Amino acid sequence: MPATWILAAILIASGVAKVLTPGSSRDAFMRFSLPAFLTRSWIMAAFPWLEITLGVALLIPPTRAIAAPAALVLMVLYLLLVATADRTGEGCQCFGAASSAPITGWTVVRNVLFLLLSLGAVFEVFWGLNAPSWRWAITLVALAAAVLVGREFAPAPRPVSDGELSDVGASEREVAGDEESPEDYVRLPVPRVPVATPDGYRALPDLLTGQALLVFRISSGCSACLEVADRIRAWGPAIGPVGVRVMVPTYRVGDEPIPPAGLDHELTLIDPGGVAIQALGLHANPSVVLLGTDALTAGGPVFGIDAVLDLVEQMRQELGSAS
Repeated sequence: MPATWILAAILIASGVAKVLTPGSSRDAFMRFSLPAFLTRSWIMAAFPWLEITLGVALLIPPTRAIAAPAALVLMVLYLLLVATADRTGEGCQCFGAASSAPITGWTVVRNVLFLLLSLGAVFEVFWGLNAPSWRWAITLVALAAAVLVGREFAPAPRPVSDGELSDVGASEREVAGDEESPEDYVRLPVPRVPVATPDGYRALPDLLTGQALLVFRISSGCSACLEVADRIRAWGPAIGPVGVRVMVPTYRVGDEPIPPAGLDHELTLIDPGGVAIQALGLHANPSVVLLGTDALTAGGPVFGIDAVLDLVEQMRQELGSAS
Protein backbone atom coordinates (compact mmCIF):
# COMPACT_ATOMS: atom_id res chain seq x y z
CA MET A 1 0.00 0.00 0.00
CA PRO A 2 2.57 2.57 -1.13
CA ALA A 3 0.30 5.65 -1.14
CA THR A 4 -0.94 4.88 2.37
CA TRP A 5 2.57 4.42 3.76
CA ILE A 6 3.92 7.54 2.06
CA LEU A 7 0.97 9.63 3.26
CA ALA A 8 1.52 8.33 6.79
CA ALA A 9 5.19 9.32 6.60
CA ILE A 10 4.27 12.84 5.41
CA LEU A 11 1.80 13.38 8.25
CA ILE A 12 4.15 12.02 10.91
CA ALA A 13 7.08 14.07 9.59
CA SER A 14 4.95 17.21 9.49
CA GLY A 15 3.70 16.69 13.04
CA VAL A 16 7.12 15.84 14.48
CA ALA A 17 8.72 18.86 12.78
CA LYS A 18 6.13 21.15 14.35
CA VAL A 19 6.59 19.56 17.78
CA LEU A 20 10.37 20.04 17.54
CA THR A 21 9.98 23.73 16.65
CA PRO A 22 7.54 25.09 19.25
CA GLY A 23 5.51 28.01 17.97
CA SER A 24 5.70 27.02 14.29
CA SER A 25 2.24 25.43 14.38
CA ARG A 26 0.81 28.56 15.99
CA ASP A 27 2.58 30.75 13.42
CA ALA A 28 1.09 28.70 10.58
CA PHE A 29 -2.42 29.03 12.00
CA MET A 30 -2.05 32.79 12.29
CA ARG A 31 -0.53 33.14 8.83
CA PHE A 32 -3.54 31.61 7.07
CA SER A 33 -6.11 33.91 8.74
CA LEU A 34 -8.22 31.04 10.05
CA PRO A 35 -11.52 31.67 11.88
CA ALA A 36 -11.07 32.73 15.50
CA PHE A 37 -12.54 29.51 16.89
CA LEU A 38 -9.73 27.53 15.20
CA THR A 39 -6.98 29.67 16.69
CA ARG A 40 -7.59 28.75 20.31
CA SER A 41 -4.33 27.95 22.08
CA TRP A 42 -5.22 24.35 22.87
CA ILE A 43 -6.20 23.62 19.25
CA MET A 44 -2.95 25.05 17.88
CA ALA A 45 -0.90 23.14 20.47
CA ALA A 46 -2.71 19.85 19.80
CA PHE A 47 -2.64 20.06 16.00
CA PRO A 48 0.86 18.54 15.44
CA TRP A 49 -0.15 15.59 17.64
CA LEU A 50 -3.29 15.17 15.54
CA GLU A 51 -1.14 14.88 12.42
CA ILE A 52 1.09 12.31 14.10
CA THR A 53 -1.91 10.31 15.36
CA LEU A 54 -3.50 10.35 11.91
CA GLY A 55 -0.24 9.18 10.33
CA VAL A 56 0.11 6.32 12.82
CA ALA A 57 -3.55 5.35 12.25
CA LEU A 58 -2.81 4.95 8.53
CA LEU A 59 -0.19 2.33 9.40
CA ILE A 60 -2.58 0.23 11.50
CA PRO A 61 -5.00 -1.91 9.42
CA PRO A 62 -8.03 -1.65 11.77
CA THR A 63 -7.96 2.17 11.74
CA ARG A 64 -7.15 2.78 8.08
CA ALA A 65 -10.81 2.93 7.01
CA ILE A 66 -11.27 6.00 9.22
CA ALA A 67 -7.81 7.54 8.85
CA ALA A 68 -7.67 7.50 5.02
CA PRO A 69 -10.84 9.59 4.45
CA ALA A 70 -9.84 11.91 7.32
CA ALA A 71 -6.42 12.45 5.72
CA LEU A 72 -8.12 13.15 2.37
CA VAL A 73 -10.28 15.87 3.97
CA LEU A 74 -7.21 17.34 5.68
CA MET A 75 -5.28 17.47 2.40
CA VAL A 76 -8.20 19.20 0.67
CA LEU A 77 -8.18 21.83 3.43
CA TYR A 78 -4.39 22.23 3.16
CA LEU A 79 -4.68 22.76 -0.60
CA LEU A 80 -7.39 25.39 -0.18
CA LEU A 81 -5.29 27.24 2.41
CA VAL A 82 -2.11 27.47 0.34
CA ALA A 83 -4.04 28.21 -2.87
CA THR A 84 -5.80 31.19 -1.29
CA ALA A 85 -2.92 32.43 0.89
CA ASP A 86 -1.62 35.94 0.30
CA ARG A 87 1.76 35.90 -1.40
CA THR A 88 3.48 37.90 1.31
CA GLY A 89 6.87 36.23 1.01
CA GLU A 90 6.31 34.15 4.14
CA GLY A 91 6.68 30.39 4.41
CA CYS A 92 3.79 28.13 5.38
CA GLN A 93 5.87 26.33 8.04
CA CYS A 94 4.03 23.17 7.02
CA PHE A 95 7.06 21.17 8.19
CA GLY A 96 8.04 23.33 11.13
CA ALA A 97 10.10 26.50 11.26
CA ALA A 98 12.71 25.17 8.81
CA SER A 99 10.05 24.96 6.07
CA SER A 100 10.53 28.63 5.44
CA ALA A 101 10.59 29.29 1.69
CA PRO A 102 7.85 31.71 0.59
CA ILE A 103 4.46 30.31 -0.46
CA THR A 104 4.36 30.23 -4.26
CA GLY A 105 2.64 28.35 -7.04
CA TRP A 106 5.06 25.48 -6.37
CA THR A 107 3.62 25.18 -2.87
CA VAL A 108 0.18 24.72 -4.44
CA VAL A 109 1.58 22.05 -6.81
CA ARG A 110 3.13 20.26 -3.82
CA ASN A 111 -0.22 20.17 -2.07
CA VAL A 112 -1.95 18.92 -5.22
CA LEU A 113 0.51 16.00 -5.14
CA PHE A 114 -0.27 15.44 -1.46
CA LEU A 115 -3.97 15.37 -2.37
CA LEU A 116 -3.28 12.78 -5.08
CA LEU A 117 -1.45 10.63 -2.52
CA SER A 118 -4.38 10.88 -0.12
CA LEU A 119 -6.78 9.88 -2.91
CA GLY A 120 -4.48 6.96 -3.65
CA ALA A 121 -4.55 5.93 0.00
CA VAL A 122 -8.37 5.89 -0.05
CA PHE A 123 -8.36 3.69 -3.18
CA GLU A 124 -5.84 1.34 -1.61
CA VAL A 125 -7.76 1.01 1.66
CA PHE A 126 -11.21 0.47 0.12
CA TRP A 127 -10.42 -1.16 -3.24
CA GLY A 128 -7.09 -2.84 -2.55
CA LEU A 129 -5.13 -1.29 -5.42
CA ASN A 130 -1.54 -2.52 -5.38
CA ALA A 131 -0.61 -3.46 -8.97
CA PRO A 132 2.97 -2.81 -10.19
CA SER A 133 1.81 0.03 -12.46
CA TRP A 134 0.01 1.61 -9.48
CA ARG A 135 3.12 1.40 -7.34
CA TRP A 136 5.20 3.05 -10.06
CA ALA A 137 2.68 5.88 -10.45
CA ILE A 138 2.59 6.51 -6.70
CA THR A 139 6.40 6.45 -6.53
CA LEU A 140 6.66 9.14 -9.23
CA VAL A 141 4.10 11.33 -7.44
CA ALA A 142 5.95 10.86 -4.15
CA LEU A 143 9.33 11.75 -5.69
CA ALA A 144 7.91 14.92 -7.23
CA ALA A 145 6.38 15.88 -3.89
CA ALA A 146 9.68 15.21 -2.11
CA VAL A 147 11.52 17.55 -4.48
CA LEU A 148 9.01 20.33 -3.83
CA VAL A 149 9.15 19.76 -0.07
CA GLY A 150 12.94 19.90 -0.15
CA ARG A 151 12.99 23.32 -1.83
CA GLU A 152 11.16 24.83 1.14
CA PHE A 153 13.94 24.13 3.60
CA ALA A 154 16.43 26.90 4.31
CA PRO A 155 20.02 25.97 5.14
CA ALA A 156 20.40 25.02 8.77
CA PRO A 157 20.79 28.24 10.73
CA ARG A 158 23.88 28.70 12.83
CA PRO A 159 24.35 31.32 15.54
CA VAL A 160 27.22 33.77 15.44
CA SER A 161 30.46 32.46 16.90
CA ASP A 162 33.83 33.87 17.92
CA GLY A 163 35.40 36.03 15.27
CA GLU A 164 32.20 36.32 13.24
CA LEU A 165 30.76 39.48 14.72
CA SER A 166 31.59 42.34 12.39
CA ASP A 167 33.87 45.09 13.57
CA VAL A 168 31.61 47.57 15.39
CA GLY A 169 34.46 49.87 16.28
CA ALA A 170 37.99 49.17 17.44
CA SER A 171 37.25 50.60 20.88
CA GLU A 172 34.33 48.21 21.41
CA ARG A 173 35.73 44.91 20.17
CA GLU A 174 38.87 43.06 19.21
CA VAL A 175 38.38 40.49 16.47
CA ALA A 176 39.29 36.96 17.56
CA GLY A 177 42.13 35.36 15.63
CA ASP A 178 40.98 31.72 15.54
CA GLU A 179 42.09 29.65 12.60
CA GLU A 180 39.43 29.16 9.95
CA SER A 181 37.80 25.76 9.47
CA PRO A 182 35.50 24.40 6.73
CA GLU A 183 32.57 25.06 9.04
CA ASP A 184 33.35 28.76 9.47
CA TYR A 185 30.46 31.11 8.91
CA VAL A 186 30.31 32.44 5.33
CA ARG A 187 29.78 36.20 5.34
CA LEU A 188 27.71 37.44 2.42
CA PRO A 189 27.35 40.97 0.97
CA VAL A 190 24.41 42.96 2.27
CA PRO A 191 22.11 43.49 -0.75
CA ARG A 192 21.90 47.03 -2.06
CA VAL A 193 18.12 47.36 -1.88
CA PRO A 194 16.12 50.45 -0.81
CA VAL A 195 14.33 50.62 2.53
CA ALA A 196 12.35 53.46 4.03
CA THR A 197 13.56 55.00 7.27
CA PRO A 198 12.02 57.92 9.23
CA ASP A 199 14.47 60.12 7.28
CA GLY A 200 13.53 58.82 3.84
CA TYR A 201 14.67 56.04 1.52
CA ARG A 202 18.19 54.67 1.94
CA ALA A 203 20.07 51.74 0.42
CA LEU A 204 20.40 49.08 3.11
CA PRO A 205 24.27 49.03 3.14
CA ASP A 206 24.27 52.82 3.65
CA LEU A 207 22.65 52.30 7.06
CA LEU A 208 25.72 50.38 8.22
CA THR A 209 28.16 53.29 8.20
CA GLY A 210 29.57 53.30 11.71
CA GLN A 211 26.94 50.98 13.17
CA ALA A 212 26.19 47.28 12.82
CA LEU A 213 22.51 46.32 12.76
CA LEU A 214 20.42 43.46 14.10
CA VAL A 215 17.52 43.22 11.64
CA PHE A 216 14.49 41.28 12.86
CA ARG A 217 11.42 39.97 11.11
CA ILE A 218 8.39 39.49 13.34
CA SER A 219 4.62 39.49 12.95
CA SER A 220 1.80 40.64 15.20
CA GLY A 221 -0.02 37.36 14.50
CA CYS A 222 2.83 35.21 15.78
CA SER A 223 2.89 34.43 19.51
CA ALA A 224 6.62 33.75 19.56
CA CYS A 225 7.11 37.11 17.84
CA LEU A 226 5.29 38.90 20.67
CA GLU A 227 7.95 37.71 23.10
CA VAL A 228 10.69 38.88 20.74
CA ALA A 229 8.88 42.24 20.43
CA ASP A 230 8.89 42.60 24.21
CA ARG A 231 12.66 42.05 24.21
CA ILE A 232 13.10 44.62 21.42
CA ARG A 233 11.14 47.19 23.41
CA ALA A 234 13.41 46.53 26.39
CA TRP A 235 16.57 46.85 24.27
CA GLY A 236 15.48 50.05 22.55
CA PRO A 237 17.11 51.28 19.33
CA ALA A 238 20.50 49.72 20.12
CA ILE A 239 22.27 47.04 22.12
CA GLY A 240 25.55 48.75 22.91
CA PRO A 241 27.04 49.81 19.59
CA VAL A 242 24.73 47.54 17.55
CA GLY A 243 21.48 49.03 16.26
CA VAL A 244 18.18 47.15 16.52
CA ARG A 245 15.64 47.36 13.68
CA VAL A 246 12.53 45.47 12.57
CA MET A 247 11.91 45.00 8.85
CA VAL A 248 8.27 45.65 7.88
CA PRO A 249 7.29 44.56 4.33
CA THR A 250 4.60 46.34 2.31
CA TYR A 251 3.05 44.74 -0.75
CA ARG A 252 0.48 47.23 -2.04
CA VAL A 253 0.85 50.83 -3.16
CA GLY A 254 -0.62 53.14 -0.57
CA ASP A 255 -0.44 50.67 2.30
CA GLU A 256 0.13 52.37 5.63
CA PRO A 257 2.92 50.33 7.24
CA ILE A 258 2.09 49.45 10.82
CA PRO A 259 4.98 48.38 13.05
CA PRO A 260 4.31 44.87 14.34
CA ALA A 261 3.31 44.32 17.95
CA GLY A 262 3.04 48.05 18.58
CA LEU A 263 6.76 48.80 18.22
CA ASP A 264 7.91 52.39 17.76
CA HIS A 265 8.33 53.67 14.20
CA GLU A 266 11.95 54.59 14.97
CA LEU A 267 12.72 50.87 15.27
CA THR A 268 11.26 49.93 11.88
CA LEU A 269 12.59 49.77 8.35
CA ILE A 270 9.89 49.68 5.67
CA ASP A 271 10.62 47.16 2.93
CA PRO A 272 8.64 47.83 -0.30
CA GLY A 273 7.61 44.54 -1.88
CA GLY A 274 9.45 42.50 0.73
CA VAL A 275 12.59 42.67 -1.44
CA ALA A 276 15.04 43.22 1.43
CA ILE A 277 13.47 40.50 3.56
CA GLN A 278 13.87 37.94 0.80
CA ALA A 279 17.40 39.08 -0.06
CA LEU A 280 18.45 38.74 3.59
CA GLY A 281 16.86 35.28 3.88
CA LEU A 282 14.36 36.28 6.58
CA HIS A 283 11.75 33.82 5.31
CA ALA A 284 9.93 33.09 8.58
CA ASN A 285 8.70 34.72 11.78
CA PRO A 286 10.53 35.32 14.03
CA SER A 287 13.96 35.59 12.43
CA VAL A 288 17.01 37.84 12.63
CA VAL A 289 20.23 38.60 10.78
CA LEU A 290 23.25 40.57 11.99
CA LEU A 291 24.70 43.03 9.46
CA GLY A 292 28.24 44.31 9.94
CA THR A 293 29.67 47.76 9.35
CA ASP A 294 31.60 46.41 6.38
CA ALA A 295 28.28 45.65 4.61
CA LEU A 296 28.62 41.89 5.09
CA THR A 297 26.40 39.58 7.10
CA ALA A 298 27.94 38.83 10.49
CA GLY A 299 25.51 36.27 11.89
CA GLY A 300 22.38 34.45 10.78
CA PRO A 301 19.83 34.49 9.44
CA VAL A 302 18.40 32.28 12.18
CA PHE A 303 14.78 31.25 12.66
CA GLY A 304 12.59 30.55 15.68
CA ILE A 305 12.53 32.27 19.04
CA ASP A 306 15.26 30.14 20.65
CA ALA A 307 17.76 30.66 17.82
CA VAL A 308 16.92 34.37 17.58
CA LEU A 309 17.50 35.00 21.28
CA ASP A 310 20.61 32.81 21.27
CA LEU A 311 22.19 34.88 18.51
CA VAL A 312 21.46 38.12 20.38
CA GLU A 313 22.85 36.69 23.62
CA GLN A 314 26.05 35.48 21.93
CA MET A 315 26.47 38.90 20.33
CA ARG A 316 26.07 40.57 23.73
CA GLN A 317 28.64 38.20 25.24
CA GLU A 318 31.05 39.01 22.42
CA LEU A 319 30.62 42.73 23.02
CA GLY A 320 30.98 42.28 26.77
CA SER A 321 34.18 40.26 26.47
CA ALA A 322 35.68 42.93 24.23
CA SER A 323 34.84 45.88 26.49
